[in-house]
Formats: sequence, structure tokens, C-alpha cells
Amino acid sequence: MARQIVFLVHGIGEQKPKWSTEAVEYLDKLGARYPSVKEPISKQIEFVEVGYGDVFDKQLARWDEDVDSFKENGVVPQAKDAVAWLDGVTEGGFVWTHIGDVVLFLSRVTRAAAVSEVVAQMAATISAENDAQTQFSIVAHSMGTAVTMEAVNALCTAIPDVGWPGMPDGFMFREIIMLSNTSRLLQRPELTADGGSRMLPVGFRPDGLCGVYRNVFHQRDPVSWARRFKLAGASEDDYVDVPLDHYYARNLHDMTHYLEHPAVHGALLRLPGASNLPLAAWRKARDEYEADKRFGGAFSSLLEVKTFANDLAATAKPNPESPTQLVNHLKYMVDVLRKMV
Repeated sequence: MARQIVFLVHGIGEQKPKWSTEAVEYLDKLGARYPSVKEPISKQIEFVEVGYGDVFDKQLARWDEDVDSFKENGVVPQAKDAVAWLDGVTEGGFVWTHIGDVVLFLSRVTRAAAVSEVVAQMAATISAENDAQTQFSIVAHSMGTAVTMEAVNALCTAIPDVGWPGMPDGFMFREIIMLSNTSRLLQRPELTADGGSRMLPVGFRPDGLCGVYRNVFHQRDPVSWARRFKLAGASEDDYVDVPLDHYYARNLHDMTHYLEHPAVHGALLRLPGASNLPLAAWRKARDEYEADKRFGGAFSSLLEVKTFANDLAATAKPNPESPTQLVNHLKYMVDVLRKMV
């Protein structure tokens, strides 16, 4: 049985050291639901926490000094408008903690710094742990999907300054699981997430670097709604769209809420071996969940779910495919996220 290493990459919001502990402990609880999972998944998989939040903390501290430069070096023209909208917002308030990092990521300078942090952490693990008996996978959430897409592409290039020779010959991530995928929304014009990226399944792109790509999104999650990621024409064997519509926490965007669904945590439970969660048992769990287990936790009745969903749906939406409405996309995200907390 191959050894499994899974990189966990966080999303938007304030992230403290050891942030991944909650997600891993939650996976252990989820695994206990299945008789076939004989021991906690944290003992079967080595989870490697990957963070980049310090980059944004430093940038926020320098915001007043850098705002003029930010307006000039935005990745897309709409970045200037996004800055104008956020200018004057109290640092540490709801907007900054929930969406400020997304706006800062539109700066090439901040983007490069965040990506470098992720590259360094992944490169250190891959160079130290890569061998014929080890398989690597990635679970990235929210803005972390965009950062990871950039980082994986950067890893394909030698970086002499940090002693990185480039990806090992024949290297491939076994699975890449993107939760609330923002990689297309936040892509640079010169590196498109659904075409130019190397972090695509090898069955879709010959020089792709993953065996299976799972694109997971909740139907009510505003963060992955704008310019939603999708690989048109990809094989179902190596690319899987995973639409969700379950309700357990009010914050539908939260990583643990995504992990709650069997379609998501089942893929992770199967990494150590198919016997951990046989395919038939996995399908049964997904079917039963969709049939009568799609709400609970914070929601005690179907009526509560419908009222909550209708409230979210009442928020005015811009054109999801329009890159020129970036500011409106960000406002929509903030308005819906406010209703979730």
C-alpha cells in the first residue's frame, strides 16, 4: 500500500498556525461513520498544512503606503476599481477578514509573494519525501485553489535560489481536490486555470500533473459562483464536477462544511486503499445522503433550510461570466457571506 501525503491549502479569512487541525479531526469523525474504515484517517494519511496568510497580513499593514502602486500593477484592469471600493474600509472588519485577501491577490507583487510561500513549502516536502512508495495529493479551499494553481505551475520550473530543480521526472499528484474553486476567477491572463495550467488531469492535457481532478462547489456558495471552473470535454475518469446542495453549517463556504458531504470526504477516505471505503459503500453513502441527510446541525427542519436558501438567493447577482464586473462579483460575495455568519 502506497504511503499517502496530502497537502492542505487554506482559503480566505484569518488563519492561525495549526489551522488544519480542525479539518483533520473532522475527517477522523467522518471516517468513524463507516465500519470499513478501521483506524482514523489521520493515521493513514500524512496531512501537510500549507499556509500563506502572513503575506496578506504584512500587505494589510502596508496598505496605506502601497495603495497607489497597487492601482498601477493590478493583474486585471478591474483591480483599480476594486481598490477604490475597499479604500477606507476599517482594517480587521468583516470585508477585510472575508474578502480582503482576494483583492490583495490581484496585485502581482502580493500574488508572487503568496505563491512563493506555497512553492517553498510544497517543494521542501516533495524533495524530502518523494520516492516510489509515496503518492501526493492536494486539497485546496477557496482562494487557496488559485494560489495552488499558480504554485504548481511554478514548481514545474527550476528555482536555483531555493535549490529546487523542478518537478521530479514522472511526478504526478494522485488527486487534486478543489473546494470552492476560484482559480478561474482569479487567474492571470497569461496563465488560464482551465487551459494553460499544468495542474490539470493528464487525460485532459498530456503534460498535466494530476491523475484525478475533483472540482467541488456548493450551489449556494458565492465564492466559487463567479466564473465557475469547468473543464469542457474532459473525461469522467480524470475530471469530476462535484456539485453540492447540503446544509449543516450556516457558513456553507467553510472547508469543514464541504468535507461533511460523502462525495468529498469519501474521496479522501479511499486514498489509502479502496477497501477503506469500497466503491459500492461510497455510492450508497452518497445516495442516502442526497435522499434524506442533506440538512442537520445548524438546521433543524427543511423549512429552516428553505428560508435560509431563499434569503441567500435574494441577493442580487451580477453576470457570473463577465470579467468586467469583478467589483460587483466581490460585493456579491461579501453580501452573501454576511448572511452566512
